[in-house]
Amino acid sequence: MKKFTILLFTFALSFFIPQYCGAQYTDLYNFTPPTGAEPFGSLTLSNGKLYGTAYLGGAHDSGSIFSVDTNGMNYKDIYDFSGPDGKQPNSPLTLVGGLIYGTANAGGAHDSGCVFVLDTTGAGYRDLYDFSGPDGKNPYNALLLSGSTLFGVADGGAHGVGNIFSIDTSGSNFRDLFDFNITNGEYPLGITLVGPKLYGTTLIGGVHGLGLVYAIDSSGLNYKDLLDFNSPGGYEPFGNLTYSSGMLFGATAYGGTAGYGMLFSIDTAGLFPKRMFDFTGLNGAQPEYAGGAPTIIGSVYYGTTYYGGLNDSGCIFSIDTAGNNYVDLYDFSGPQGANPEGSMTLSGTVLYGATALGGTNHVGVIYSFDTTKVTTTIHKVSVTSGQLSVYPNPSNGEFTLSIRNYKLGIRNVKIYNVLGEQVYSQSNIQNPAFNINLSNQPNGVYLYRVLNEGGNLIGEGKITIQK
Repeated sequence: MKKFTILLFTFALSFFIPQYCGAQYTDLYNFTPPTGAEPFGSLTLSNGKLYGTAYLGGAHDSGSIFSVDTNGMNYKDIYDFSGPDGKQPNSPLTLVGGLIYGTANAGGAHDSGCVFVLDTTGAGYRDLYDFSGPDGKNPYNALLLSGSTLFGVADGGAHGVGNIFSIDTSGSNFRDLFDFNITNGEYPLGITLVGPKLYGTTLIGGVHGLGLVYAIDSSGLNYKDLLDFNSPGGYEPFGNLTYSSGMLFGATAYGGTAGYGMLFSIDTAGLFPKRMFDFTGLNGAQPEYAGGAPTIIGSVYYGTTYYGGLNDSGCIFSIDTAGNNYVDLYDFSGPQGANPEGSMTLSGTVLYGATALGGTNHVGVIYSFDTTKVTTTIHKVSVTSGQLSVYPNPSNGEFTLSIRNYKLGIRNVKIYNVLGEQVYSQSNIQNPAFNINLSNQPNGVYLYRVLNEGGNLIGEGKITIQK
């Protein structure tokens, strides 16, 4: 996975700021390496239990399969991978009756990954198919079930850049359905079954070499390139697509206006592609679903970003399916989880997910997020060497910002709205106290950053306009 670091708000000022949390977000379980570490894919819900995979940890540090109640109780490491039977599972699980189907990214007979099955108690594990390279390797996404046939994607294949495969739930009749060849896509990351067709994305390849959206019959025939990504419009779609009311919804990890990824939609015929929203870092960065897909409830799209937000540890967001009303619902902070991966799983009005890092042991958590409880609480933040103050706050748009220790020297001040758009910038500040006029801006919360003459961050925080 490609990862990057964004310089974002760390909030170290001597005043109080509002933040989403409390009853809405709950840290349900903190992983420990002996029973699993770094949960990588989405969670699967069945009969009040969440099932998932941990990429590392377990008895042999090769990953594990786990179950846990939706209240965070009764965590159980139900299977530990050892290598020959697979290792480093990094995709969601598929439950069929009392059986769990999944893929391991590595291990198996040829150390190229495998397809496996076991029951929900962890018993009866079987390695159904071992990849060898020409038939695919390093499978990544969840397996999709249609009748008694499982569909999946892998790297490798005839041209070494990925393929689509199918296999019966018994482990027989493996078929390499389609091989990508760079021109028609490279490194498929996800597939969605809509009627008789499979829809998916490739990380790179296509006309511009930056990834695409495709459609293909479940028989492996009639491949169609629906959309080729480009740098200004977003590129490298990292994850799966979600189908809703004739439209496919997804995200790119990079590109968009600020380069931090974007959300898009397109209909199943490849018409009406729409760039719904560009991430800017402050409101989230690098949405990626680790084999999962966006969660859509009615006309509301819920998702996560791996980076960005107020603590650069990712966030949970919502936006309507028309691309309006974006809200950063929750910012991860580390102790309660950091860097969410995979899509969120819905049960009633509650979303369940996992973070790859953070938590008590720094190796990930399982969390819940109640979509009906949008509450606020107050957090006091610590004082930095700059000892900045802003007053009055709230105001009608006119503020005074002062610094007690002016020896630090203020170079510039920048202010952003909640979408991460810069609305104010002032350089070469000469006075320890100066006025900021935002009276032309609408009511709302804004975020400011102050740098000293050396370009170092003195402090940052929130101001509120109330006219």
